[in-house]
Amino acid sequence: MTTALGPRSATEIRAYLEDRLNQALRRPGTFGGEMARS
Repeated sequence: MTTALGPRSATEIRAYLEDRLNQALRRPGTFGGEMARS
């Protein structure tokens, strides 16, 4: 993995967050194992 200098672009941030969301939805136990309550 390379380290970029300076701030990330909005596109990079969105892609990262979408990836994390997909991971959390596929494996909720990895991310705490708790169900969210509204």
